[in-house]
Amino acid sequence: YLPGPCTVNKTMPWRRRAVLVGLITAATVMAACGGPASAVVLSGSLGADGLVHHWRRLRPPPIPAAHDALSLNDGTLAFASSLDGYDVVPPSTPGGATRVYATTDGGTSWHQVRINTETVLTFAGAPSGFYAVTARCHLESCDDYRLAHSAAGTTRWSSTPIPGTGGLGGSPVGLAVQGTEVLLNFQPAVKGGPPHLLIASNSRAPFEIHLMRPLVSVGACVLSPQPGGAVWASCATGMLVSYLHSPSADGPYVGVWRYAGTGGGGFVPVTGNVAYRYTGIAVSSPEKLPGDIVQRSTNGGRTFTDAGPWPFARNLGTTPQFLFLDEQEGFGLGPTPTNAAVSEVVETADGGRHWTQVLP
Repeated sequence: YLPGPCTVNKTMPWRRRAVLVGLITAATVMAACGGPASAVVLSGSLGADGLVHHWRRLRPPPIPAAHDALSLNDGTLAFASSLDGYDVVPPSTPGGATRVYATTDGGTSWHQVRINTETVLTFAGAPSGFYAVTARCHLESCDDYRLAHSAAGTTRWSSTPIPGTGGLGGSPVGLAVQGTEVLLNFQPAVKGGPPHLLIASNSRAPFEIHLMRPLVSVGACVLSPQPGGAVWASCATGMLVSYLHSPSADGPYVGVWRYAGTGGGGFVPVTGNVAYRYTGIAVSSPEKLPGDIVQRSTNGGRTFTDAGPWPFARNLGTTPQFLFLDEQEGFGLGPTPTNAAVSEVVETADGGRHWTQVLP
């Protein structure tokens, strides 16, 4: 059992039939187990029917325990294959060092490594390898932003400067990878300047530079590029989170939904046209979307319809989380209807119409 509250830090599937899944390819589940919270890595194996029926617990990286699950800083967990992965743990105190742990055996063991000599700000894994945005940082000030790349199964890293980042001084740079195409997004240092979107079509420079006014965010938008070229974007704008869709990386981006990020909920891109959205507690929205519901769009976010029943306990102030492998198969993590103090992992094979408990 996973005593609540629990949250999950997940990476997108590196391929459809991945052996290592922990919601679904790799995830860190944080549980407050009646004392200090600690990171838990779960691995699930796909059966002959393509569904996960067996889970096992792997040894996580040596992340310090925390007083509660919300303060546990587990970092960014990313895998490029079922064996090769990294966990990048940011410093717990200002001026501290970012710690980077690597595994080459599917999370069975971890060892600490260094990526060049810079601080790792953002990290991502893909079948084409690992990518990181690095910078030279002292306390909260940074310069010399770079895009670093490493092939899976190696420890060699190369890097190239990121144009337009002079003066960012520590502001975040969003990083997303689809195939060998790398997308970088950041707000310019000039007040009122349009957000920058940089596209590297071959995993490294040269960059195509686009000015994308719809991608306004208090930091950097989270981009989710899909096979075929479409891109979903999540942009935090203060108390609200805006979601946008574009048929291609270079736009145009059109808003498809926004909600109060503090109200609980989320948005899960699946393909270039399919996405799920949900709210974990009863909230109001411009679309009058009720709480405790999962909805699906199959037309790039233009319209949403109810996907099925809510599989968790209702209106408890918690924020369940979902991940879909495709339009039909997905997983969720949230409080059980019978005991809200216990979290469960549920699975659907029909797009959310029915849910089955798979853990505990």
